[in-house]
Amino acid sequence: MLDTDFIAEHRSKPTDFTRKSSLSFQNLVLFLLNQIKGSLQQELDTFFQQLNDTDLPFRVVYKSAFSEARKKLKSTVFKALNRLLVEQTERDNELKTWKGFRLYAIDGSRIRLPNLPDIIAYFGTLGNDNKAHDCPMGLASACYDVLNNLMIDTRIGHSSGSERMHAIEHLKYVASNALMLYDRGYPALWFMQAHLERSIDFCIRCPWNLYNETRDFYLGDQWETIVTLTPKGDARKKCHLHGVSDKPFKVRLIRVDLPDGEKEILITSVLDNKIISYQCFKWLYHERWGVEEAFKRLKSRLEVENFSGKSVRAVKQDFYAKMMTYNLEALFAKVAEPKVKKETAHCKYDYAVNHAQALSRLKGAWVKMFKLPHRLLSGFITQLVDIVAACRESIRPDRSYTRDFVGKKKARFPVPYKRVL
Repeated sequence: MLDTDFIAEHRSKPTDFTRKSSLSFQNLVLFLLNQIKGSLQQELDTFFQQLNDTDLPFRVVYKSAFSEARKKLKSTVFKALNRLLVEQTERDNELKTWKGFRLYAIDGSRIRLPNLPDIIAYFGTLGNDNKAHDCPMGLASACYDVLNNLMIDTRIGHSSGSERMHAIEHLKYVASNALMLYDRGYPALWFMQAHLERSIDFCIRCPWNLYNETRDFYLGDQWETIVTLTPKGDARKKCHLHGVSDKPFKVRLIRVDLPDGEKEILITSVLDNKIISYQCFKWLYHERWGVEEAFKRLKSRLEVENFSGKSVRAVKQDFYAKMMTYNLEALFAKVAEPKVKKETAHCKYDYAVNHAQALSRLKGAWVKMFKLPHRLLSGFITQLVDIVAACRESIRPDRSYTRDFVGKKKARFPVPYKRVL
């Protein structure tokens, strides 16, 4: 983060971060990565206590100075750092695959934003019957490596944006052996054709009556079949609009029977049942749940809706910084995984890292990592891995619970009233 070209690319003006300051480019980035959840002034005091290794949290920077300093920093810095982190991980590690595929799940989620005019103008609202009470919202989208627990790429934009268009942008960052997993909000002929033209395989859950072919398959008694989908009418126009071919293409339909008696219809580009048999698709589609869990962790543990500022820039900075924080913890968990397995080999159940606890233990760790001399860094990282490995819990298979939302209120993080940690 000290590279002058990198700093120049991600600062607002050429004169920014040219003077010596407590809120230097590096310190500002580290602070935003440090899971800001509580009172902004307290977070700043604690950060500089750790940075300067003092016994007490002396006041070094006031929150008003931080608010001014962050105006100099583009939110793109965190997307760039996350891309470097993912690329380095892919080069240096043997990442998990399934039947030769890297499994990615893409999904979108609404993010509640501060109720301020500039933010509403940029991100829009989720409307209701009373315009005065429209809720400011952004549409977040994530491309998630479900086997390696990595956020490959994330985006946040206008609340009325298209999840499919976000997904197409995510495809720039997936591996050549990708298999994409999507829920029922994504199937469209142009969308599938866009994957085929990029030689990217997919598996998408589909409403049973979306196409004539899926309806006939649903009403029949086959477990799988190969059909030809032909864009016509409006579907053909959308192919032209999105710059993809409107020629017919083949897909494979899979039927999965669920415990409640419902039949789930999946569309996949993997036509050869010797590569993936139809019996595997129930497990495969269930793996898409990983991205749902990732969003839950981001919202409830990293509090991605708990913003440290009141501007569009602040929203983007906090959002992308917490996505990178998520990946940093995931990498520590990956390194700690063999240690967890070794230490729990005698136990009845398998064990895994408890990511919520690990995130809590790692708060402040990034500050010390960048402060330590290189000769001490390896030992400190080893200690962190041991700490993360101790944050573990048993995996109990086949557990399921009824989802009961009656009487439950959504947790909120109003800007003026943050928790003191």
